[in-house]
Amino acid sequence: MKMLLFNMLLLIIPVFGLHLETSAQTVRPGNITEVILETGDGFCADCERIITLRADGSASFHGGRNSRVRAGNFTGGISKKKFAKLSKTIIEAGFFKLKDRYEGDFLDVANVEITIVYTGGRKTVVNSGRSNEPKLKALERAIDTAASQIQWRNNTEAAPHSNN
Repeated sequence: MKMLLFNMLLLIIPVFGLHLETSAQTVRPGNITEVILETGDGFCADCERIITLRADGSASFHGGRNSRVRAGNFTGGISKKKFAKLSKTIIEAGFFKLKDRYEGDFLDVANVEITIVYTGGRKTVVNSGRSNEPKLKALERAIDTAASQIQWRNNTEAAPHSNN
């Protein structure tokens, strides 16, 4: 009987938009282990980019063939001090209180996803159609700024050569 009631609650909560408190609301900067910024979709084929910054100091970047920033796979490093500053910015911006999805008016632009991995979980916020949510724009800029200061090393394997 208890299991039946629990399952019913799981069905009812999303329908009525109820929100359960999660441990994400008590995340501190030191609990953040990974920051991921991903863009994709829109009408630009192979334009995606994925930036991953980690608390251990490692960083990775993937840019699609038509990425405006750089194409290929790259690795680099971010100082623990810069990662801590970025983590503090994320907390101060109220990332864990943001909705999971924001809708803008433009259908032909890339979606932007920001994912924060923390001790005990992860949260992703999607900005579809470039909504005007100022906190999302500020966080995207902060992540881009941190990534722009990294010395990226190209890890993309060279295309195989044909001997024909």
